[in-house]
Amino acid sequence: MLDRETGLVWERDPVTAHPFNTSANWGNAKPFCVQAMTGGRAGWRLPFIHELASLFDTSVAFPLLALPAGHPFLNVVAGQYWSATEQASFPGVVAFAVKFQGKLGVLTELETSAENVWCVRGGGSLCNTIKSPRVLNLAAKSEQIDLEAKNV
Repeated sequence: MLDRETGLVWERDPVTAHPFNTSANWGNAKPFCVQAMTGGRAGWRLPFIHELASLFDTSVAFPLLALPAGHPFLNVVAGQYWSATEQASFPGVVAFAVKFQGKLGVLTELETSAENVWCVRGGGSLCNTIKSPRVLNLAAKSEQIDLEAKNV
């Protein structure tokens, strides 16, 4: 799925993309994405926290899946997904994740925890700072849709 606002390409269905392993500890999540061949394409990586948080919809009530209404993604669970961003004060111990379950959003987890993995392509900014999450505009008119299906 191409996000036209950020230029990132997201896996449309993280479960189907990785049917035998959809969760991993933080140390295994990064190579898991690097080795992925989703949609027959290489070049996947674990998203930085500001990239992953950009998908989070703050208007969704707990305990629902915190993606915008009408989003094009499949099999995304209302759970935690790893980012590539470690917490600066605890490198090697704690990393950031996004819990896609109503109003929870960005949090930290021990890197030994098994969390969901959702890979991304493109971008690649080395900036690890947290930016304000945005709400995706998924209006029905094609010129207003921020995400475009690319069968990935």
